[in-house]
Amino acid sequence: METGGLSEETGGAASWGLRGNGAGEGLTILVARYGKWRLHLPASSAGSDKPDGMLNGAYAGSLFQDSRGRIGASTLREFGYLENGRFVPAKTVPGGAVYSMAEDAVGNLWIANKDQGLIHLLREGEVQQIPWAGLGHQDPALALAVDPRQGGLWIGFYRGGLEYFAGGQVQASYTAANGLGEGRVNGLRFDPDGTLWAATEGGLSRYKNGRIATLTSRNGLPCDSTHWVMEDDAHSFWLYTACGLVRMARSELDAWTAAVDGGKAMNRTLHIMVFDNADGVRSMEDHGGYTPHVAKSSDGKLWFLPQDGASVIDPRHIPSNKLPPPVQIETVKIDGKEVPAAEGLALSHRNNDLEIHYTALSLTIPERVRFRYKLEGKDSDWQDAGTGRPVFYGGLAPREYRFRVMACNNDGLWNEAGAAWNFSIVPAYYQTLWFQGLCVLAAAGLAWLWYRLRLHQITTRLNLLYNERLGERARIARDLHDSLLQSLAGVSLQLHGIKKQAATAPEKTVSLIEHVREQVDLSFREVRLKVWNLRSPEYEGQGLAPTLREFTERIGVASTARCGFTVSGQPRPCAPEVEEELLRIAQEAINNAGKHAQANQIRIDLEYGASSLTLSISDDGCGFDLEEGFRKSGHWGLKNMHERAAQIRGKCTITSAVGQGTRIEISAPLSSWSLRNTLAKRANSNSGSR
Repeated sequence: METGGLSEETGGAASWGLRGNGAGEGLTILVARYGKWRLHLPASSAGSDKPDGMLNGAYAGSLFQDSRGRIGASTLREFGYLENGRFVPAKTVPGGAVYSMAEDAVGNLWIANKDQGLIHLLREGEVQQIPWAGLGHQDPALALAVDPRQGGLWIGFYRGGLEYFAGGQVQASYTAANGLGEGRVNGLRFDPDGTLWAATEGGLSRYKNGRIATLTSRNGLPCDSTHWVMEDDAHSFWLYTACGLVRMARSELDAWTAAVDGGKAMNRTLHIMVFDNADGVRSMEDHGGYTPHVAKSSDGKLWFLPQDGASVIDPRHIPSNKLPPPVQIETVKIDGKEVPAAEGLALSHRNNDLEIHYTALSLTIPERVRFRYKLEGKDSDWQDAGTGRPVFYGGLAPREYRFRVMACNNDGLWNEAGAAWNFSIVPAYYQTLWFQGLCVLAAAGLAWLWYRLRLHQITTRLNLLYNERLGERARIARDLHDSLLQSLAGVSLQLHGIKKQAATAPEKTVSLIEHVREQVDLSFREVRLKVWNLRSPEYEGQGLAPTLREFTERIGVASTARCGFTVSGQPRPCAPEVEEELLRIAQEAINNAGKHAQANQIRIDLEYGASSLTLSISDDGCGFDLEEGFRKSGHWGLKNMHERAAQIRGKCTITSAVGQGTRIEISAPLSSWSLRNTLAKRANSNSGSR
């Protein structure tokens, strides 16, 4: 026997159709009212009294009972109603395989016809037909449900997908990408609050307020494929899946829906009750296309249709196992070696792999015994182990632990006391508090030393800068004294002489005044040059070569000597300290050549090597005796050059003789790490001498 559709009659009876496979086995309408059966054998045609179970010679498919109490039935040839034991066809409705029917609030009937599309049978008898392609699908619909609040029609399709149809067009569409269960939509039903539930091959989907969430095997279902869903009088949900019949308490479902509505994780595990072959419930992979598959009678029983007959279950009288299973921790394995689970066992820190075996005794369907465990000191919450027996831990930190395990029987009754085992991991010396305290003290000491070292470095740097500024101030004072003050003194004496000359020989005062003016102009040029010399290439940001070139051009304007500047090699940046000191040496040498050597030509050459650079200043002036120049007191130019070169770990070579000109050459490294070491040592010696 095969089953067709099932519906609920007015007055609380459930009815469904059974059709045979052999000759002469047609449709038998069975009506179950309060546990009593009554058979309805439709006549073979509208004009025959012989009950052969056929609907005008054809087998029946889906059934539906409308608001007027009529039972609608479909065959591959026609659609009609069973009235007074006879099948009365509706001539305006095309025949074909009908998978689902639904009635709206005004009594219009929606029919999902496999080949003809969505058929709308109005209460007055008018028929409207919409092909599946008009709804954006090439596959037929298997499930229809009228929205009790909005009035539109929800449509679930064979190849997956859910649509809301209203006002003659599709208003919304949902797929697995929106959270809908994957695969075929087998059934649809509404809650009183307007929530839509869709039984799909990918789980039980819930639609509310424009959002879809799906219950799957990750939430505790025995498998994903769901054929139908029904609510009993106690508001528990019943699901018929490919793995059996599932009962889900409303409290469990409400906790999951609250998590979904609150935007929390939807992988919450629900505690359910499963009825499978061991309980007499036949499971099947494919439920077929004819609907509906389940109905609830007024006495609260659920009637549903496996492939080979009819089944009934009374949710109010389900035998239950009231005995919680006793739990026992059997063995413990440490690094693969079995040891007794002695209370308070102390394990070495080297025992990284811990395996705990436990069991529970239940004589009623023992394969359904499920476990939860928790290792206090590591796990923040109970872990669901399913039916698995052993549990594994690795890399446990040294401390006290308590392992707890509980079990439930086949009906979900938990032995919450369960079993427990206390043990500890003994720390290594480097895991003890005293060792960690020493490490903290050592780290604090290192931090203090680093702080002192850093403070010393900063102090050294500040001392170095301070000494440099003092040296600069002394040099500026000497320059002002040797140039500007002496020039002003000379001008003052000459003006005093002009005053006397004007009284005795006024005709000579004009030439004397012109001579004084020329001397004042020369003083102006010298002062401008001194002021420019105070600028630092580090502050200007030009670099050494451009700054030396600009300096050479200014010297050429202010001096009678011809000045030339050349650069060889590949110029590249070097430490700012190197550029600063080389510029100061060049300024000192060029000023000396123009002021004391009476040179006609001054040449500056800058050469970049692989790891060093060389600066040379040469002139064709009068030259001098080196030994005498170093012995001369009050003039520190030569000594300053050597000291500046030493500060940058450079080498200063001076070559000169009387009447043969002078050449000064400075070689310095390009890197700055060696320079800073030298600066620090120099600053230390300077600060120690004060």
